[in-house]
Amino acid sequence: MKKIPFMIAIAIVISILAAITTFSNRTEVIATVNRIEKIENVNTREGYVSTEVYYLLFTSKGTMRLSIHGFLAHPELLGRIKIDSTYTFRTMGVEIPFVEFYPNVVSVK
Repeated sequence: MKKIPFMIAIAIVISILAAITTFSNRTEVIATVNRIEKIENVNTREGYVSTEVYYLLFTSKGTMRLSIHGFLAHPELLGRIKIDSTYTFRTMGVEIPFVEFYPNVVSVK
């Protein structure tokens, strides 16, 4: 019986950490785009297949993520970003490369 409150507490902590890593650290960065790479993660579970597609922008100021679907999606920005060009990126989120977390691009000037 004591496992249920513990599991609920763990779920709440994980949810809070996910929100912090996704919606914190709003910054504006001026950077030159060196490379754009399309990432396709295919997941299968119990006969169900899903594919997550997003883009990584490798810039002079670090790596950024550009989502094309989901809550922070801005697929319209992809067509505006060119390699070897400099932009002002507005990002949200933190960078933790070893778990594949990168700041999400939310606007480009």
